Amino acid sequence: MKDKAKADKQFSSKTYESPLFNTILGDTLHPGGLSLTERVGELSQLEESSLVLDIACGKGVTACFLARQYGCHVIGIDLSAELLSLARNTAQRERLSDKVEFFTGDGERLPYKDSLFDAVISECSFSLLPNKSVAAVEIRRVLKTGSRLVMTDVFLRGQLSEGLRSQAGFASCIAGAKTIDEYIKLFEELGFSRHYVEDHSEALMKVAYQAVVTYGSWEAFAGQVWEAARNPVEQKDAIAEGTPWKVLFKEGRPGYALLVFTKPDG
Repeated sequence: MKDKAKADKQFSSKTYESPLFNTILGDTLHPGGLSLTERVGELSQLEESSLVLDIACGKGVTACFLARQYGCHVIGIDLSAELLSLARNTAQRERLSDKVEFFTGDGERLPYKDSLFDAVISECSFSLLPNKSVAAVEIRRVLKTGSRLVMTDVFLRGQLSEGLRSQAGFASCIAGAKTIDEYIKLFEELGFSRHYVEDHSEALMKVAYQAVVTYGSWEAFAGQVWEAARNPVEQKDAIAEGTPWKVLFKEGRPGYALLVFTKPDG
């Protein structure tokens, strides 16, 4: 199980390093772009004195945007050395190196002390984590009391079979997603309160449309993703046939949402 989780994380990192994802997602590497990131910043209640953790920061576009917009300090973590290098270059180019820092880090093992951050943000990354319960505990641990987790991510309107989840690693952002109620239950069981949800499914639909227009079909896009990332766990034939994609969307009926959870006092 640990080997599969490690392979899935490596595959996700390689996938987001691929130029394919630039084509359909842009430099932000998430649906909604900076317009949705701006909303994330608003709901995070950021101030100039805020210290923010950006989980799976990618190219550092969000971190630089928030630092520039609010004057806050942002720490971004990611598993991809390639993306972290691009993030540091972006910060240097935008003269924000004194406001943003980037480090290798795993969302399931946050390398920070308790109650450090004024906000934690996660854009289209929580669904990729194999052990979401552990990640949620870690987020709660590093947040200050009364502070917020603000995440944007894929959610499911239906339930996926376990068999489909296990073979759909190439679409792990969807295969690993939960329903809105499941996300809420996960964080409320840890004591998070005052949850808030906004539906931004139109952002995901735009990504889907762009993928189909650019590559001809989801199946063609998935095949190229596999070639770029070379996940040893997955079977190319399953992707080439396209069956998992079709069933994935039929069973899961994915959407995209912004969710806010507040760490309680005490």
